[in-house]
Amino acid sequence: MPLISLLHGLVLGNRASRIVQFGTCAGYSVLLLGWMLRRMNATRGLFSLDLDPAMCEMTWRWIVRAGLEDFVEIAQRNFLDPQSPIAAKEYLGGDPELIIVDSFHEYQATLNELDLWFAALAAGGVWFSTTSAVSRQTST
Repeated sequence: MPLISLLHGLVLGNRASRIVQFGTCAGYSVLLLGWMLRRMNATRGLFSLDLDPAMCEMTWRWIVRAGLEDFVEIAQRNFLDPQSPIAAKEYLGGDPELIIVDSFHEYQATLNELDLWFAALAAGGVWFSTTSAVSRQTST
């Protein structure tokens, strides 16, 4: 719950309307982020990536059940595929303002994601990792 409280403050407090999330797991955080985006009327606001097709399918069923299809996209993609930041930007209609890393939970993997995705982050955007003390903020 403390993680969700922090995300709630980051998203609603900053009106972050273009979010990328690595790892959907069972879809709990995706649902909560989707509800925040719906409250802000931020359509096409969350691009969530996961490698596991079963997790993507289950999460999408929850998204449909919650009526969040206009706000959330679940993509079965590798976070480290160089095409993934391009796909995210196309869906979001701009550079992500917030990137939430909750994927491999390994320090080196997080650094690899950071190397690929940091250039895709909007100026002033926030990189948030649940994995380690790895964090950066773009300059304005």
